[in-house]
Amino acid sequence: MPSTYKVGSYPLVSETVWSEKRNILKNTDKSKLKQFLKSPKVYIFEYLKQKNIDNLFKISRITDKNKKIDNDFIFAFDNIPELVLVPLEFEYSKEIRKGFQHYLGLSQRIENRQDTELDPHFADNWNSILKQKESGKKIIYCSFGTYFEGADPRLLDFVNVILESVSNIPNTILICSVNKFIVEVINSQHITLKNAYFFSRVPQLKVLEVSDLFITHGGMGGIKESIYYKVPMLVFPLDLHYDQSGNALKVEIHGLGLRGTFGFERSKDMQTKITRLLEEESFKEKLTALKHQTDNYYTENYFKNLFNQLLQ
Repeated sequence: MPSTYKVGSYPLVSETVWSEKRNILKNTDKSKLKQFLKSPKVYIFEYLKQKNIDNLFKISRITDKNKKIDNDFIFAFDNIPELVLVPLEFEYSKEIRKGFQHYLGLSQRIENRQDTELDPHFADNWNSILKQKESGKKIIYCSFGTYFEGADPRLLDFVNVILESVSNIPNTILICSVNKFIVEVINSQHITLKNAYFFSRVPQLKVLEVSDLFITHGGMGGIKESIYYKVPMLVFPLDLHYDQSGNALKVEIHGLGLRGTFGFERSKDMQTKITRLLEEESFKEKLTALKHQTDNYYTENYFKNLFNQLLQ
């Protein structure tokens, strides 16, 4: 996850917009009383939680130098080294970085990675997919991780929107990694899928390495892998409480891809975005530049010097 702290006017990691001019609600005594009367349990819980934290500080003898920092996402302390497993260049600005934070780049384990529980049908179709790629077709890879369980109707509707969008874009192949229940329903709905393949699980790095577009929910792991292989992204955040919305905004701001709204995207709008991402060279150029930056900055010497410094 990128940095979770609020810095200046930059958006929080969970926010979907970046506006320099924000209307900040003043938390007056009157508004506090109104909020307490509306949700007393929340305030009582916060009071008890803070009391426990204060007691923990007394027992552990933590000094003011390492006092707790306000953070809605993690339990953090000032002046305690924090390792951030993303490139600093992916943040809105280098001003985001706090003095105790150390960024570790893409932090990818590419070699000797073992994929488990792969769909057995993937290996049967992979050579055919590669041959189509060699003939000039572009690969669109879609994965939403393990967020959905079962044949969730929201995911089914979204997959059908993707199918409709891609069916109108010539010379494309769609590879979807979804749970087995979705695969079964899609196969029963569509007698023939000429340019689409559905698998319950695929070796993601192998697929991304040859992909031309990645449709993702905005998890940081998938985004880093996409940057590593310089694959433009179309991001549809699912969990709006954590970093996916902010990740999608960063992808768009840095020119690494575009974003959409899950559950509300029309096939025509999605088709337009997919076409842009496949045809406009600027997305690939921005990804190539970012990958070059990370390769040249986060080197073996960088990590040696950093950890020697932290262990002194």
